[in-house]
Amino acid sequence: MRSFILTLMLFLGFIQCQCLASASVENKANSVTLVTVERPPYTSDEKNRQGFLTDIVESAFKKEGYRVKRHTLPWARAKLLVMSGEADAIYPASYEDTFDMNGERVLLYNTLPIVLVKHISSEDRWNGDLSSVKGRSIASHRGIHFSQEYSVLKDVDKIDVGSTEQLFNLVKRKRVDFAITDELTANYMLSKPAYRDLVVLSPPYIASSELYLGISSLDENANDMQAAFERGLANIKASGEYQAILSAYRIEEKVRLLSDETKRFTPLEPSTLRDLKGSGLLPTQERASVSEMQIAVIGFNWETDSYQQTYRDQLEALAAQKGIYLSIYDAQGSIEQQIELVRKVVQSKPDVIALWPVHGEKIEPALQFAYQQNIPVFLINTPVTESLWQYVRGYIGPDNYQEGVLAAKMMHEALGNKGRVLEIQGFPGYKTAVLRSLGFHQYLKDMRQQNSEFDIEVIDVAAGYWSRDKAYQAMQRLLRRHDNFDGLYIADDNMAIGAISALKEVEWSKDYSPKITSATLFGEGYDAIKKGDIWGSVWQSPKEEATLTIDTLILYLRGEDVPLLTFLPIKPVTKDNVDDIQRPMF
Repeated sequence: MRSFILTLMLFLGFIQCQCLASASVENKANSVTLVTVERPPYTSDEKNRQGFLTDIVESAFKKEGYRVKRHTLPWARAKLLVMSGEADAIYPASYEDTFDMNGERVLLYNTLPIVLVKHISSEDRWNGDLSSVKGRSIASHRGIHFSQEYSVLKDVDKIDVGSTEQLFNLVKRKRVDFAITDELTANYMLSKPAYRDLVVLSPPYIASSELYLGISSLDENANDMQAAFERGLANIKASGEYQAILSAYRIEEKVRLLSDETKRFTPLEPSTLRDLKGSGLLPTQERASVSEMQIAVIGFNWETDSYQQTYRDQLEALAAQKGIYLSIYDAQGSIEQQIELVRKVVQSKPDVIALWPVHGEKIEPALQFAYQQNIPVFLINTPVTESLWQYVRGYIGPDNYQEGVLAAKMMHEALGNKGRVLEIQGFPGYKTAVLRSLGFHQYLKDMRQQNSEFDIEVIDVAAGYWSRDKAYQAMQRLLRRHDNFDGLYIADDNMAIGAISALKEVEWSKDYSPKITSATLFGEGYDAIKKGDIWGSVWQSPKEEATLTIDTLILYLRGEDVPLLTFLPIKPVTKDNVDDIQRPMF
């Protein structure tokens, strides 16, 4: 009997241990450790108020049954904890930060527009162009990257600070000339009596990194955690809790702005493009015969999509037809690999390099090296940030900014004056993606200023990386966050087809069919316009673009005066004129 009782006790003890172990695993799976930084009004422990972004993040997780632990830390330490896996997620993080962590990311808030803050008694040299602040000092938040244009700006004393109070105190005490921040932060801080002597200047209209929740790649539950957070975020938006949090923090309140008498600056708007100055390099040797010409072409990633493949094939066909010595290289989407390729190609001394840049800012060392070696570089398809044009002889390709404008005009036609729009961009930091987005947003902004009844807004943005599969995944994430929207803007048709696949999986129907516009027409996009799945796209031919590139480079090497900008003709395509357009073969 004693043996039986002992066995029974051991068995019950084993069962209890198993239950406790299961509970422990379940508890771990349903808990999340967050790290954040002091950045009011987004995050703050001031007067026991967490900051509206903290309330949103914690509410979304709690909605899905998660227990939340939160630590407010200096930025460098907070990021390190996530990268080491000691914390599950970090916020508010820039896109670049989450990319560094190789983790999952969820867009929390878009911080546009960007503004400059100065002391009211300080001399103001701001004229709407970032170059006007050269020779001055500017402070910004550590860990937040505002734009390519700002990050490569030279001859400026840039100071990174760890907190919002430090940022504004530097301006208050006149230790710096300007602080660069987003309008929401400026409005919040300038509403405080301590900063009554500070004013906001007209926004420089530069792109800002949105604020993300970054989830550690070392967390085995990262995908589940991301999905749960997105569900929770969608739930608090649908229930009205999200708006209640914003209202509780009074983040919509406005403060005084200086009268807007300054020039507005839009990066790489066509009129601004024409004010740029190139390197002016002449051919090292003029070539009378085409067969003597040596042209090197360094691509972005030829296998990414059919547009680039068709472009490359046309280059090869033209070179064979004309007898040009043509060398083609592939960076495979890696900026580091592209920089090394440029160095290697420059040492082989071609007559000219045609470069399809992977990144509009980080390509600087390669362009500078080619310029120093007196090898002329023409950009193809994609421009670079303004400060690097001093190393560039010319640009051959589409006006990407105008393509974004045309896509926005078609969205306006499709929706009328009112609608909520989602956006899927291309590759983050890639200048074509930036310009197509800027053109779209600037058109909406201009229309809002011209027409008080115009109310089309972009409510969320995701990156599709020029990939159909990644656009499909991006659309799935957007659909988890939004169940009611009117339009979808996508940077090209290849990604649009992926997004449409995701839409159809959730029983997308003609009763509820968001209008889709795209910035580049592909063959399948042409078919989708005829079927009514896509409202409109922009005609841009890779064959015509490749032909324009070869013809322009031949003229240049013959010693003719080739302009800085050689634009490829583009035009909008909708159901009204699609039958007049030949179906693209890519």
